[in-house]
Amino acid sequence: MSRIWEGVDRGKGHHHGLALDTDDQTLLSRRVANDEPELMKLISYVLDLADGREVTWAMDKTGGEPALLLALLVSHGQEVLYTPGRLANRASDGYRGKGKTDARDAYVIADQARMRRDLRPIRSGDEAAVVWKLLTGRLADLVEDRTRVANRNVRNARSLAEAAVEAAERQYTAVPGEKSIAKLVHTLAEEVTALNNQIAEMDKLIEDRFREHELADIVLSVPGIGIVLGAEFLAAVGGGLDEFDSPNALAAFAGVAPRPRDSGKVSGNLHRPLVYHRSLQRVFYTSALVSVRYDPNSRKFYDRKRAEGKKHVQAVLALARRRDNVIWALIRDRRFYQVTPPVTAAA
Repeated sequence: MSRIWEGVDRGKGHHHGLALDTDDQTLLSRRVANDEPELMKLISYVLDLADGREVTWAMDKTGGEPALLLALLVSHGQEVLYTPGRLANRASDGYRGKGKTDARDAYVIADQARMRRDLRPIRSGDEAAVVWKLLTGRLADLVEDRTRVANRNVRNARSLAEAAVEAAERQYTAVPGEKSIAKLVHTLAEEVTALNNQIAEMDKLIEDRFREHELADIVLSVPGIGIVLGAEFLAAVGGGLDEFDSPNALAAFAGVAPRPRDSGKVSGNLHRPLVYHRSLQRVFYTSALVSVRYDPNSRKFYDRKRAEGKKHVQAVLALARRRDNVIWALIRDRRFYQVTPPVTAAA
């Protein structure tokens, strides 16, 4: 069936859309403002251009700048594929032409969607999942800002501050630049304090929204998963696991299941998948790493993998894959995680 692929290179103020047909011919290349009237014009123009042909849209990000366009596409019943930015960047090296332009990036995204069969469709998910995605993204930005401000001038700021206070208590003579330095330190301290307050407010907002979800208590029962990781998990899977018919499908989506790369007589050659949800992988890996310290089941599994000769990271990844099965089963059965009681010898 004849089809059109529309690749979108996203930006804060503008996007660039480029459409390809089945013969790799460029039908449209246009820069459009990131506001609803202009985006609706782009959608209408592409649909008119298709003239009855199927249209597949593709973009390299599902939140942030293209969120409005994605919402409009989903509401109009359009198919949208996710082309991970990392995948698009690697593929870009194989295309002719030098330099990086919005039009070229949009072409790469569209062409990858045209050729590949392993790209997942983007769906809007429930409203709560969309909100968590925005909130957790904002929280990550605030934490990054706080780290940048704290490290802007010095490292080990706490130790330096303690030494400065001790020195100030012994010094009575002013030195050149002392007032300016004191003012700078005061300004930086105010910035960090303000960011701390914003982070605390964001944490509270995420927790309040998260606990309203029907799966919140189930997700929180899994060792190593707290409010933020739980919110990131539900945001990544669209608020539930209806789109995943098995734990293997969820593991592949999260990038915690290695894929075979056999060649000729060589078999059993596994490698990490190139296309996966990086935030969801971080949820599984981070929670697995934390659970080793607090959950006897996780610690036992981790120790067994280490005894088999696996390195630390490999053992944690194996545990992340195992907890993918656990979470999928818990949500399917609507039950909570329970620590396996120790087996005692019969008297």
